[in-house]
Amino acid sequence: MEKLCSLELSNYSFGGETIPASLCCQLSRVSFQDCGLVHHEDMVVSLLSSCTSLSHLDLSSNDLAPPQIQTMLAAAAQHCPGLSHLDLSENCFGTTNGMEHPPLSSLRLCTSITVLDLGWNNLRDGGAQMLADVVPQLPRLTSLCLGNNLLDFAAPGPLSILGDPAQPCLTLTVRIVFSGFHQLMAQLRQVSTLEKLDMPHNSRVPVLDERLDMHGNIVPGSNYGILLLALLLDQGRLVQLNLQNCGLSDANGERLAVSLATCTRLTLLNVHSNHLGRRAALALQELRSRSALTHLDLGDNFQAAL
Repeated sequence: MEKLCSLELSNYSFGGETIPASLCCQLSRVSFQDCGLVHHEDMVVSLLSSCTSLSHLDLSSNDLAPPQIQTMLAAAAQHCPGLSHLDLSENCFGTTNGMEHPPLSSLRLCTSITVLDLGWNNLRDGGAQMLADVVPQLPRLTSLCLGNNLLDFAAPGPLSILGDPAQPCLTLTVRIVFSGFHQLMAQLRQVSTLEKLDMPHNSRVPVLDERLDMHGNIVPGSNYGILLLALLLDQGRLVQLNLQNCGLSDANGERLAVSLATCTRLTLLNVHSNHLGRRAALALQELRSRSALTHLDLGDNFQAAL
């Protein structure tokens, strides 16, 4: 009898049936995409407890609540030591206060993951901050998708003013408190295995120029997200980078091109649907002559004259 390695159950509606353990132990790939697992948590946990050879697990589009995802990840971490590809996109990580994301903390148990998809989970700043704490526990991570999570890519963290307001003549010190996104970028810079970063549609506030009004403070050149991303790019490891619809201005694009010059392995760059102008477009096109770049998407930029 031929060994069954893959089980594709996408869009399947479970009615109480179970999957035999004798079959589960053979599986290396399982897809539960859009299967309504919100009502079948026990079945999934039971299956994972028998899938000792599992390497690819797709739990996307199931509207799973944080406690359910946490239970499933705990089972996967305990019984699937070779799990390398995990798709958790389109579930319910986001919470009302945007700060508590238990499933993300559970990811630290799955240390063998190389490809992780967390797209469409409403992570926001709190999720990015928790993911920043988890990333150091994923030493094999090569590909990370964070698209459509309302990460505050374009804006800096809040400002706090240090000084005595009763003595206005004193020089005040402005301290930048980095957001969860910035902390995540700083941590990703330490992941030596990361090759693909996919985070389109994450600009909550489009940046049309280099001036941002924050509670009355006009701060020139304030796109700290791009600056920290540049630090990550300076490592030169990335092969693919997706920054579609991230509110990048023309100046941001030029700065990005300078940083990408060190990424000689880069083959794909997507900056579709930003606010790039002619200068950024030309600078990014110039990368083709200095890197392995074969796919460059500059489409739908307000000012790009290509």
